[in-house]
Amino acid sequence: MTRLIKRKFGLCLATIVLALAVSVAGEGAGTHGFLYLESGEDTADFVIDGNINRIYQTPRLCTLLVGQHTIRIYKMHRGTITVTVDILPDEVLRKQVNLIDAEPPRPAGGVEELEFKPRYGQLTILTDPPDALVFLDGIRMHRRTPVTLEKVETGQRAVRVAARSFTWEDTVLILVDSTKVLNLTYSDISETNLAERRASTVSIRTTIELPGCRYRRDNNSDGRNNNVMIRGIDPFIDILSTDTTIHLSHHQLANFEVIRDGSGQVVAKEMPDTSIVVTLEQYIDSTVVFDLSLFPNPDRGYVNRNKIDGTTRQYQVPANLNRGEPVEVLLRIDANGEITFRYY
Repeated sequence: MTRLIKRKFGLCLATIVLALAVSVAGEGAGTHGFLYLESGEDTADFVIDGNINRIYQTPRLCTLLVGQHTIRIYKMHRGTITVTVDILPDEVLRKQVNLIDAEPPRPAGGVEELEFKPRYGQLTILTDPPDALVFLDGIRMHRRTPVTLEKVETGQRAVRVAARSFTWEDTVLILVDSTKVLNLTYSDISETNLAERRASTVSIRTTIELPGCRYRRDNNSDGRNNNVMIRGIDPFIDILSTDTTIHLSHHQLANFEVIRDGSGQVVAKEMPDTSIVVTLEQYIDSTVVFDLSLFPNPDRGYVNRNKIDGTTRQYQVPANLNRGEPVEVLLRIDANGEITFRYY
């Protein structure tokens, strides 16, 4: 009788242990897995399943739903790679891509983040006679010939040398840690109809989205009674081109609410969320640079802008990106000072 009771007790205990093991195994089967994506020494941007509202940068560990996902990795001047990955429950899939094998950049429809870590060489330009203008990739250099440009990104670079009514232009190959020398005379430079070339323009349409912000006058910190106390993001945006500079900030917008004290003095200005649209007509061989200075104060309360560490970012768009078609630029700044910069 005692042996029978012990046998039955042992069978019940084994059944309970087996049931617990199955239960634990079932609970451990997760619905998510992980992807660790890297691209060698250079960083690259990537989007998952075509969601351009979430742009990641390598190297990055991402949590994804179990199943198949499409990853698009891209980089300025390097092209685009599209890969398909299969994510398994609670497992880390390590994936490394080589942007040397990428498809060449397309002139339109791409989404490019313009920050990368280039390698450099040097370019020396001599002309006889001297004092000629130099343009590198459509950007006018500050110095005239003879000139040595110290940090020139490697690869094929567009060079134009202009002297009086004569111009010379061609592409030159810049190699890492080496100097390319151009020794030109006026016999090498062909006369060009500059008026005809400059008539070739392209439209660049920029939409700038700014978050709301509040400014308050602080007489103690600014003797000119400027509104230097802020809550939110205080942006200063300069759009620099070959011939035009446009300055934009919250202070220049007319759409704000003025707050006055009992005596009628302005004590604060409330800026709503704002969207600005700017259209530029640029020469097709020029480059437009967006120069941003941000003073973020996302916390509650007012802080003197002079006590905030500002951040500076710079982006550029070549006017001939779409081969003469209009270029659309989206520049968005959110309430925490995060910047989204895309062009199409």
